Amino acid sequence: MKKPIPLLLILASFLISLSVVAKAEASEFNILTNIKKIPPSLGSCHMDSCSWSKPISVHAVQKSSEQAVLEVNLLGGESANENGKIKWNEKPHKITIVCSSQHPSVSIDDQTDELALNPDGVAGVFTSGANLYFQYCHSYTGDDGEASKKFGYNIRE
Repeated sequence: MKKPIPLLLILASFLISLSVVAKAEASEFNILTNIKKIPPSLGSCHMDSCSWSKPISVHAVQKSSEQAVLEVNLLGGESANENGKIKWNEKPHKITIVCSSQHPSVSIDDQTDELALNPDGVAGVFTSGANLYFQYCHSYTGDDGEASKKFGYNIRE
């Protein structure tokens, strides 16, 4: 005769399996926190101007299994081309990045750009935001289309 499995044991196993799933979802993002050795990051270049940034601080203001909200203080800069001397702004500015597999976004002041991250890459105007997103949410620098493929994004406008 088989012994019945106690209900408490079944419930405990279920709760453990849920916590493992939640941990897997929460670890979806590899938040960039060690900013001390980060070199300046190229945002984008258009005509005779390239935008640059370097982090001053990164703070996770909210984390859940579905998203992380980051406040990032950056010092912005500009150069004539990718190899030109960078002229840094006098004061840093704050951006908010929402790390989310469904609704990724980057906000500066009152402007929020929802990012249509996908293997084809984002439209040129969103390149800087996509680069910041992947750098801070996934500790990744490189092509945003390749990053979208690597991290499983396929968001279409």
